[in-house]
Amino acid sequence: MGGSVGVSALIVGTVLIALLAAGTVSLMDTTRTATEVTFIVLPDGQMSFVNASHNGTHLNLNLTNEADDPVNLDEAYLTFDGDRILPVSAVYTASEYIFPGEVIHISITISAGGAPARVSVSAWGHSSAMAVS
Repeated sequence: MGGSVGVSALIVGTVLIALLAAGTVSLMDTTRTATEVTFIVLPDGQMSFVNASHNGTHLNLNLTNEADDPVNLDEAYLTFDGDRILPVSAVYTASEYIFPGEVIHISITISAGGAPARVSVSAWGHSSAMAVS
């Protein structure tokens, strides 16, 4: 009976070593993948306002893409007075992208006295803001 305890301990020890080795390989693979993800370079998506104005019932915005890459309008966001956030694609549907050097006009219906004092556009870590005149 004493011999079977030794064999059992040997089997358990071998299984534990195998599990430890498998866990180490998995951890190394995960670390390698995380390192590769760290080096992804986002495209340059610097958008800015040409002008921002309102006429009582409409907020008129002209946006341009000053970068070298087109910007998907689902990935660009407008912010009004720092609290209301809206994807550009929700208010501009003529195109899915804004291309380098292109200017787009956005007209948003607003309630009387509802014009924001300041608007901001953000895409891929770049932001631009302008006072509404």
